[in-house]
Order: sequence, then structure tokens, then C-alpha cells
Amino acid sequence: MFLLRIFKLFSFLISSEERDVILELLKHFQYYTNRKLNNCVRELYSQLCELQNFNLENATVFIPTYKEYGVGFSDLFFNMFWTLNDLYDYSEKDIYSLLVEDKSFEAIVIVDDYSGTGGTVKRTIRKCLEKNSNCNQTHFFVLASEMSNTAIERINRFADENNISVEIIALKI
Repeated sequence: MFLLRIFKLFSFLISSEERDVILELLKHFQYYTNRKLNNCVRELYSQLCELQNFNLENATVFIPTYKEYGVGFSDLFFNMFWTLNDLYDYSEKDIYSLLVEDKSFEAIVIVDDYSGTGGTVKRTIRKCLEKNSNCNQTHFFVLASEMSNTAIERINRFADENNISVEIIALKI
């Protein structure tokens, strides 16, 4: 996230329109080498499997973060995650249509490449809760290659406020 650090340092020098253009361009930038991505998605899954309260067979589904529009690096990251970890039968790009059918899951695993504020993760969980009230009994796992302390605090606060179970695994904090 070197580019984001540079962006933050110089953000006071650019207009909000220039900022929006730069952020849009960054969505399409591949931050990591393929080897690093491969290692990252395998390590995230390995750490998830080590948790005592995680069991893949117990109605688990893996999903990407919810976005109103567009395709970005997080979509590539999610696709690599389920492909390299052989999770085809457990991954769902459109979880919301399943939730409308009142299907419940013991665990929903949200996979994202980076979370700076926690906003996208919170929107994803909120959308699940809105679509199906059974999700308030679901254990949410959030996997990210990198996550800021701010994002962790906000996601945990959101979980407490909504009385839901959320567990976070981030390789870099």
C-alpha cells in the first residue's frame, strides 16, 4: 500500500476531482506480484482453517465485499482466493440472491484485499443482515491481506452495536 501512503502525504496538494480520478485509477492497479498474491491467499486460508471455531463443512460460504458498481482489484483477489484454495463449491459472488431465499449460513467469510476504513466490510455485513434476518446468528469471518487499525476498530464496533459475531484475520495491520 506504498502508493496509498504517498497519496495520503500529497493529498492536500490536489483537488477533490483529481483525488477521485486517482482513486478510480488505483482500483485497477495490481499492487502485488502473482507469487505474492498466491502466497497471500493461501496464508489467509491457512490461518482461517487453524481457528477452532471454523469448520468448512458447516454451511460456510465465501464472498467478496459488496460494491455498488465496478470491478476492481478486490474482485481479482477474491477469485484467486477461491481458485487457489479449491473452494469453488463454497464461493458465491452473489450471496444476496441466496439470502433472499431465506437460506442461512453458520459462517460467511468475507474476502478482501485491503480495508482502510472498514466501510466496505461493514456495508457487506449490513447488506447480509438486511437481506436475511437469520444472518444475525451467522458468524462472520473477515479475511484481508492488509487492514488498518481504524478498520479493525470500526468493524468490531459495528459488530458490538449489531450484536453479531465477527472475527478478523489480516496479514498486515
